[in-house]
Amino acid sequence: MKLPGSPFKGCHRPCWVAIFTLASLVAITLQQDGPCSDAGDYCKTLRPDECYHNEEFCCKSCKKFSTDNTGCKFGDKASVCSEEYCLFSWNLELCCHTCRNNLTTTTRSTTLETTTRWITVTVPVVTNTSTSTTQSTAVTRPCQDGIINGVPCKKYIQNNGKHFCYRYEEVCCDTCSKIRNKNNADCPYGDKLQWCQKLSRDQCYANNATCCEKCESLRTNIAGCQYGDSMPYYCSTFLRQDCYEEEALCCATCRQYLQPGAPSGCQYGDRMEAKKCSKYKRNGQCQELDISKQCCRTCSQPDDIGDYYDYFDSSRY
Repeated sequence: MKLPGSPFKGCHRPCWVAIFTLASLVAITLQQDGPCSDAGDYCKTLRPDECYHNEEFCCKSCKKFSTDNTGCKFGDKASVCSEEYCLFSWNLELCCHTCRNNLTTTTRSTTLETTTRWITVTVPVVTNTSTSTTQSTAVTRPCQDGIINGVPCKKYIQNNGKHFCYRYEEVCCDTCSKIRNKNNADCPYGDKLQWCQKLSRDQCYANNATCCEKCESLRTNIAGCQYGDSMPYYCSTFLRQDCYEEEALCCATCRQYLQPGAPSGCQYGDRMEAKKCSKYKRNGQCQELDISKQCCRTCSQPDDIGDYYDYFDSSRY
């Protein structure tokens, strides 16, 4: 069967196998005996680390990245390398250029094993050098402090706040492990940002994860209303009947207006002004379905107290 779209009419599968085999041999011969050239335009877009896997076909482009550094011919073997990766010995070979000053003997690690406690942490490890793919992996390493911007960890954390342990927990392992709240996995170092201390209770609905310590101190025991009204100023202007529409938004305010023992669907009393409902009741209109719903509290009262709401302070009704 002919291959679809073939530029060579009448060329069957055995023919194509021969063509591709010949092309590969020509490419290899050019690399070994001929001039150093690129196999295609894509070579011009290669990063230095990609030359570790493409040098054979992109000889010309990769040559400009080539160095005399044995084992690190094209520099770092992954594009994600940074100084942070140099903290972990398993990344030193991968980030051979960035971590070139860390590639020393392993005598220091041997000493650490007998003098330093160890800790299991989750760190980024490059799992595919050709695509620079990283994956979080749990590993065991010495729990020691490093230096941040030229400042020892202990002093840096003291000066800037324990919340920086969220960012530098691995670098400042020893200092951070001593102040970590092991009983609170979601908030081990308190609030994650300094401005959390200025947070109001209602703002915790959107920031409780970031300001976990502050919001915990503002939390109430009311289910579904743990931080009170979502919009306190707006809720402060409420009338009782507004709670039928804004109960979720103003949960704390509306909770004050709940009517114990009220009929079903009438937990906040009448849905319109009490004086109007009292008038409807006197006029015998409570039999009307809409009126009985809007004036559920007034219409449910005995007739002899029907005028009570005319004299009642209805400012919040």
